Amino acid sequence: MSAGPFADALAMQEAAAAEGFDWDDPQGLWDKLHEEIGELREARDAAHRQEELGDLLFMIANIARHLDLDPMAALAAANAKFRRRYGHVAAHLDQLPPLGDPQRIVEMEALWQAAKRLEKMSPPMLETSRLLIRPLTFDDAPFILELLNTPGFLSQIGDRGVRTLDDAKAYIESGPMASYRQHGLGLSAVVRRDGGDTIGLCGLLKRDTLADIDIGYALLPTAFRQGYAAEACAAVLADAWTRLSLRRIVAIVSVGNAASMRVLEKLGFRDEGFVQLTADAERLRLFAIEVPLA
Repeated sequence: MSAGPFADALAMQEAAAAEGFDWDDPQGLWDKLHEEIGELREARDAAHRQEELGDLLFMIANIARHLDLDPMAALAAANAKFRRRYGHVAAHLDQLPPLGDPQRIVEMEALWQAAKRLEKMSPPMLETSRLLIRPLTFDDAPFILELLNTPGFLSQIGDRGVRTLDDAKAYIESGPMASYRQHGLGLSAVVRRDGGDTIGLCGLLKRDTLADIDIGYALLPTAFRQGYAAEACAAVLADAWTRLSLRRIVAIVSVGNAASMRVLEKLGFRDEGFVQLTADAERLRLFAIEVPLA
């Protein structure tokens, strides 16, 4: 569906309204909407249904005009929402009963509802001058596969065993999404506003072996040395202080990762020495920052 017919409808409605041909009682809008829905339901053949569908869409455009809303933007947002939620369903298709089994739709609906609950618990989308920081979805699997196999990620963060797109989806499900559900925080995608390229991860993590919430990030090599890490972390920290009311955030860094240490120091983190997440794990540098004084 192009924007043309909606734009034409809005233009005609505005012209008519300028001459006084418009609803002066908002209730009339809703009554007319219900009337058009009823007429579409009662249409008996394809031609009649097509006509009544057109009348219904024209009425929806009129309601959008009265509410000062953009109907095409609203539809685009609804498309994106469906894509996100159905992505959660589609990621589990191989676990569902076969087509034709009545239980299939029951389980699909349960997955759909789980996706809705996940959205409500996910971290909000954050914006900076150059970046969007948004929750991960299964559509991010190709990016995750690429990032987790870069030399820097493997050497400084670790090998997560992600070798296929299915592995990447499993990582998203068991890692960030599980953290969203359990804690309302987790690693999010870092996206360039200019071009829409996903360039990294940034977010907060709750580890069983750390007393404090810690901040983490990872970027693709093409995004190095451009200030993106500090910019994304600053936005995540601001959200931690305000939305989550956290008082202290830590960061753990491999001993040889001087670049990340510089980023943390730029953000105001202080060096607190060394920490081991488990008794047999490597020693890591521990940095910390506390909520700024008002």
